[in-house]
Amino acid sequence: MAWNISLKASDLLSSSIKYLSSNGDIDDADKLIERLQGVPKEYWNWRAFVFLGDYLKLMDRFDEAFALYEEFKQQLPHDERAYSQHGGVFQQWGKHDRAIEIFEEGLRKTQKAPQTALMLAESYIEVGEYVKAIVSTERAIEGTADEQPSANIAEIFWTRAKARDALIHTNAITEQAELAESIGSAIVDYQAALSMPDRIGQYMIRGPQRIQVLQLYARDHGIDIQAEDESAKQRALLNLLQRLGRNGGEEEGNSTE
Repeated sequence: MAWNISLKASDLLSSSIKYLSSNGDIDDADKLIERLQGVPKEYWNWRAFVFLGDYLKLMDRFDEAFALYEEFKQQLPHDERAYSQHGGVFQQWGKHDRAIEIFEEGLRKTQKAPQTALMLAESYIEVGEYVKAIVSTERAIEGTADEQPSANIAEIFWTRAKARDALIHTNAITEQAELAESIGSAIVDYQAALSMPDRIGQYMIRGPQRIQVLQLYARDHGIDIQAEDESAKQRALLNLLQRLGRNGGEEEGNSTE
């Protein structure tokens, strides 16, 4: 009974701290923080750690925030937010080497960590580790096989497309068949990001531009790659449905003989 009360108290207090601090009511938030810190951390859920951490960052109390995230990792070592929140600060500061260390730790400790894997991919891109970024996005896609994934799926495909795109333009891929496959994969990823309902508006402008750039690069290297437009996709789907319909009709006819 005491455990349940403490858990509910930490949840309610942390949510209230988030609301008050987001609205600039720092004095009242401070009062609730004192009460929250009176609850043993073994009763804290992820909201308590994340929302208090957000408050500490808001107040530029980063040393306290980092200490809190270390406690977060000890109490809930398999919650990816312990790592994405911590590493995210260094990522925002442009300290990608440190961010990468924290994100990699999160992927070792947590099986499903799509947001952490996505953030790791973004930091890898920033330091030019494009192959590692591609691998990280694949780990992120794996983690989104969930009813409520923590990461934006369109953003994952967009990030993988960016990593493939950047790798191609380093001119490091010299074998033509591999280059053609890489260009095709990058275009497919851009198209996937554009097709997702959770895409952002910027993708609709930048996506077609990057696809065109990749097609020009392919042409300059003697590779013919065409990106399908929406009408082509619709025709392909219609043809597939028609074939399925015909096959179904044939099977039904055969079954009556």
